[in-house]
Amino acid sequence: MRIRIFFLLFVVISLSSFSFADDIVLTGKVKKESDNIYILASNGTTYLLSTNFKSPQRKAVDVAIKSKSDITVIGDYDHVVSGPSTGQILITPAGHKVFTVKTVLKANASGISEGSFQSLECGDSCYLTFTDTKGKSETYYANGEMSNFDKMMTDASLKGKNVKIYWEKIKKDRVAVLVVFMPLK
Repeated sequence: MRIRIFFLLFVVISLSSFSFADDIVLTGKVKKESDNIYILASNGTTYLLSTNFKSPQRKAVDVAIKSKSDITVIGDYDHVVSGPSTGQILITPAGHKVFTVKTVLKANASGISEGSFQSLECGDSCYLTFTDTKGKSETYYANGEMSNFDKMMTDASLKGKNVKIYWEKIKKDRVAVLVVFMPLK
């Protein structure tokens, strides 16, 4: 019993010590060189993309490579997890930052909405409610893997803040995959 409790405590402490920055959005052309996939982002920087080989994200990236079209990916930098450089952004010997892909926004089944944040609540599912720029209240399903998910559920000071919501259309529903809080205009 003590070993289980210690192990669980160790896992929780380990996971919490590796929580890094908010999700990042990259848009650009992708190309494949050898076994590596790179994105030349609109900011002029080239990143090495990291995806699970048989994942839906990898399939979407492969489609973009074949069609030579721009792609938008959401994710985070990969980080060194052991040794003297622990916690630093992982960089290849060629100088490219490694970017772990969480979501690929599909051109005809995704979008960006803007408005003011109202709430994030969970019951049978999680729902993000915001008021769009025209004053209409909107509710989307919320992906629990968003980096600021817990903060949106608990921080009452976020209500009314300007947001940009990246969403995917799944069947007939919009699912928020990233919420970025914007400075006041």
